[in-house]
Amino acid sequence: QDINNREVLKWIPKPGRGSFVDLVMHPNWKIMLSAHRGDKTVNVWDANTLELRTTFTWPIGKFSCITISPDGLLAAAGNAHGKVVVWDLDEDL
Repeated sequence: QDINNREVLKWIPKPGRGSFVDLVMHPNWKIMLSAHRGDKTVNVWDANTLELRTTFTWPIGKFSCITISPDGLLAAAGNAHGKVVVWDLDEDL
């Protein structure tokens, strides 16, 4: 949303069910990661087109947060029970 004009610039499509829990931008500004309430997946979005590029699924339960390391090489997602998964982000993302 353009704060000054209060105008929506783009809507991020919601895959599957559940609302967004967390959305983070990669340091290269080319991709975003999202986690969704009621979902066990992390989605990778093209930051310019807002198209879904890929989805990661892990059997640790529903995610409550996600993050990307400052250098953009690692991502992590965790749940409310203290379980965390960490993975390498491919350079081609």
